[in-house]
Amino acid sequence: MRKFGTLTRPFPPGAPPEFPVDFWRFPLHSYGESLLVYRPDSPPEVLSVIKDLLFKSVRIKHDDVRKPGSDSMRRRSDLVKWIHLTDKCAHLRPLNPDERDRSLGYPAGYSRPSAPPSGGPPLEWGRAALVGNAWAPPVTSHVLGPLGRAILAGVSPDSKVDIRPFESEADTISALKAGLAAGPRQGGPPPGAPPPS
Repeated sequence: MRKFGTLTRPFPPGAPPEFPVDFWRFPLHSYGESLLVYRPDSPPEVLSVIKDLLFKSVRIKHDDVRKPGSDSMRRRSDLVKWIHLTDKCAHLRPLNPDERDRSLGYPAGYSRPSAPPSGGPPLEWGRAALVGNAWAPPVTSHVLGPLGRAILAGVSPDSKVDIRPFESEADTISALKAGLAAGPRQGGPPPGAPPPS
């Protein structure tokens, strides 16, 4: 399964001030490889342009992509305009709202309102904004699961955090390797922890 980058909310026309355009779009850093999808069955000439754009606009040093007038901003904005101001978004584009819903663990269409919105952003951009503010249910469950289980069991949640001090980089790497070797945890105490009293 492909992993996507962090989903963010889109900008309305005219925002932000460092790259104001007259159409809805995502932040420039959202047009990286981990947040774009393409159609492999696109015509060869379009695939060639996409490949060229990836090397010229995506696979670049982008530390200053938010700095007005920077080379990174100019290159990334060329890609954004190519996607949104031509019919090429059928071949290369950010995730659509249904794909964003699914990537966070929601069913496709979950962010679709039951009634059309009045005012505000166009429907698809509004849905993208909702998902850009969402937490992924599987992650939320993993983070809050121990607390929920304690509450449901009627016991006090464990408030003791046992973090051993690391003396060196090698010590840290050794602990990480041990955790990876143990495999994914399914809740409960960490490997090697004493049984609960």
